Amino acid sequence: MRAVVLDEHGDVDVLVIRDVPDPVPGPEEVLVDVVATALNRADLLQRMGFYPGPPMPFEIPGMEFAGTVAAVG
Repeated sequence: MRAVVLDEHGDVDVLVIRDVPDPVPGPEEVLVDVVATALNRADLLQRMGFYPGPPMPFEIPGMEFAGTVAAVG
């Protein structure tokens, strides 16, 4: 999948779009085929290093999104 990824914290130039492995939903999680997303204030703070993102191998900001449930864990 393609995602905006944070390899480091800082200004807008740290936002990089790249291919990452497809996620697999765990227990009590769903996988969503995203059709629209946005970056909100918390995402901007995460980009600057002032707001912790969820635990994952790499940081992908974007708490707001819309789409269709593709799989249930």
